[in-house]
Amino acid sequence: MKKVSSSDTIFKEAEAIGDAPTEGFFGEMNLNWMIEKSELAGLYDKVREGRRLDIQDAHRLYQTQDLNMLGALADLANNQKNKKRASYIVNRYINYSNYCILSCQFCSFSRKKRDQDGFELTLEQMQTKAREALELGITELHIVGGLHPSLPFSYYTDMLNGLKAVSSRLQLKCFTAVEILHLAWLSKRSVEETLHELKACGLDSLTGGGAEIFQPEVRKKNCDRQGVSQRVSRCSPYLAPARGEKHLHHALWSRGNSRGSLGSHATVKRTAG
Repeated sequence: MKKVSSSDTIFKEAEAIGDAPTEGFFGEMNLNWMIEKSELAGLYDKVREGRRLDIQDAHRLYQTQDLNMLGALADLANNQKNKKRASYIVNRYINYSNYCILSCQFCSFSRKKRDQDGFELTLEQMQTKAREALELGITELHIVGGLHPSLPFSYYTDMLNGLKAVSSRLQLKCFTAVEILHLAWLSKRSVEETLHELKACGLDSLTGGGAEIFQPEVRKKNCDRQGVSQRVSRCSPYLAPARGEKHLHHALWSRGNSRGSLGSHATVKRTAG
């Protein structure tokens, strides 16, 4: 791959021969100068106008060594969407169980029934954790577990109803995409019907995760079960990026499948109401 000097290096070289602007490095004049000199200059207008980047653009961003310009483009996109606003959520993370029917090679969380350190929480234990969270001012619960081999569907609906009974202020962000698929299998319902039922019991939103690997040969080797990847796409098409250049194709696949559908951290209302 051709080595390209970063805008930082170009600036220092230009400064040495008197060709660099004199304002502070992050001033408007210097930003314009950076854009003009950068290998990413062609993407600036595209980002400024809010146009979608394609796979060729993604490769340029992935391969560039011009981190200053890359950061400037990211900052531009962020400011266009969010201005100077920033937000965060304080929640309590609860695993209701770590028993799982899958055996994904990279997972250190799941346990089998024969394992001594496996667990599953009762509704009363989860309600206690919810009350503890409320006492600390926490109103969102992030709840996930493995694909439990024997818990009935009623366990999950009772969980949601029971936690909402503790306080209606609690926001229940529960279950990964693959858990939703598992619950649909368990209840012999469609994914949409399953989401309707869970929403009626108090589910406010889904968590991320559970569908991170969509490069087919990688998922098949590590964790696929009966073509689960294609089915999971109906539940949570927003996916965490994989490592390496394959994540570019992965991200575009995810983006194409997420338009108008649920997505990670999205309210269940979009799909199930």
